[in-house]
Amino acid sequence: ELERAAALDKGTQRAGILLTMSYLRAKEPGKAMDAVMQMEKNGNNPLIQNLKGGVYLAMHDLDGARASFEEAIKLDPLYMPALDNLARLDALEKRAGGASKRYLDALARSPGNASLMEALARTAASEGKTAEAMQWLERGLKENPDNVRMALRLVEGYARTDAKQEALVLAQKLEASHPDNIEVLGMLAHVSYLNGNYPAAAEEYAKLTRIAPNNATLHARYATVQMSMKDMPGAEASLRKALAIDPGMGGAQLSLLNVLVGQKKFPSALALAKSVQQRQPASVH
Repeated sequence: ELERAAALDKGTQRAGILLTMSYLRAKEPGKAMDAVMQMEKNGNNPLIQNLKGGVYLAMHDLDGARASFEEAIKLDPLYMPALDNLARLDALEKRAGGASKRYLDALARSPGNASLMEALARTAASEGKTAEAMQWLERGLKENPDNVRMALRLVEGYARTDAKQEALVLAQKLEASHPDNIEVLGMLAHVSYLNGNYPAAAEEYAKLTRIAPNNATLHARYATVQMSMKDMPGAEASLRKALAIDPGMGGAQLSLLNVLVGQKKFPSALALAKSVQQRQPASVH
């Protein structure tokens, strides 16, 4: 069906893109290349060249992949998927500085571009240049003050570099302007926990679990805070909610076991251990 649709679709080429991706998933890169070459005949653009580079990667042809990604950049110097793919190739082939120069060239064409500054921060971090990475994130947020994603990356960066107070202040500002954003609330809860403000973290996680009651990870993180506050009954309740949503959540199983033992609920702990053993007989105990 996709082959017929691709033959008829000379405009958007969506069918050809889907056909190429289907061949890649089926591990038939030769047919994927035939499909993408047919699209190229019907009209070239950065997306097709980026897709072609992906097919070359599937064929383990790094030179062909690089040439296609570079052709995409010639067609659109600000095409982020191809810029990112070239950065990955640079890292794979250990070409130091190549990715940064390419992103900087693009930034010169589009000053203040948040995606490019985030990419520069990511590249610097991957090269162990933590201070430079933070400078790019700070500059990115300064020039794009309403960019939530950039702000969250900066909070993460502060937390990783032990600037926990700066992380907390920025997370609180974000929460004030985006009170219903789950990512923002989750980051504030995490940073509050890192700063040792367990009641504030517990309040945020309680809010998050009300907003997203079917998120097992949030219930498990709430339990971690409750354990730090020595609220073992609360932690038990949160862990049971997490496991009701995701029974195979290994970390939650182990935490619940410890909580039950800590409360001297030995029969319940033994029942849980047996239940896990039956579900996962190959597990190491």
